[in-house]
Amino acid sequence: MSRRSFLTSASAATTAALVGIRETEVAPSKSSDLKIRDLKIVLSAPLRPEGWNWIFLKIETDAGIHGWGEASLREKDAGVIAKIETFKKFLIGQDPFQLEHIWTSLDRRVTWTGGPVIMSAISAIDLALWDTKGKALGVPVYELFGGKVRDKVKLYANGWYNGGTPEAYYKEAKKTAEKGYKFLKLYPFGGPQIITPERMQLGVDRVAAVREAVGPNVEIGVDIRNALNI
Repeated sequence: MSRRSFLTSASAATTAALVGIRETEVAPSKSSDLKIRDLKIVLSAPLRPEGWNWIFLKIETDAGIHGWGEASLREKDAGVIAKIETFKKFLIGQDPFQLEHIWTSLDRRVTWTGGPVIMSAISAIDLALWDTKGKALGVPVYELFGGKVRDKVKLYANGWYNGGTPEAYYKEAKKTAEKGYKFLKLYPFGGPQIITPERMQLGVDRVAAVREAVGPNVEIGVDIRNALNI
């Protein structure tokens, strides 16, 4: 065999191998028999006066299997809900197992993609689809991600109290800890995002009161909410 013939054959074999690999990598995943039938938005409570809530999304299929996702975005409820309703037109009839196809399709349907409203809507849909797929396959979603990494997840109390005096925080924190919670989250620096020395000290005093109430063995999480202009 001449040198030219050998190089030509080798090049053809390499190209064929690469094409084979490429075809394997982009081959679509196995479709399911499920179809998305409906999307329902559920608010955790009636809209608050300040105009925000926790937004949950339920995706229903024609087989009766459903999945849940969350799209909460403080004070942007109307925008997120409207975006989900827009995406709904595309999602009805889609195979919920095709998560990557759906995610990419939603992301590319928007001329100016990205941003908190659009991505919160897509995230809720993505979460609900993973939940649906796990239920359809009869496995926890963590099995689809390669397995769990822990046996327990710590639960913290949230929304147990907000906005009062340090003495009131002491009283409410003690009551909450007595219910068995080992972790309390609080928002001691409430109000506008440009904080004053007085409000900063009030927040510190609130945290100190909570620590005194629950003792050293209960964890405390402080959510600053961008309130400190330092």
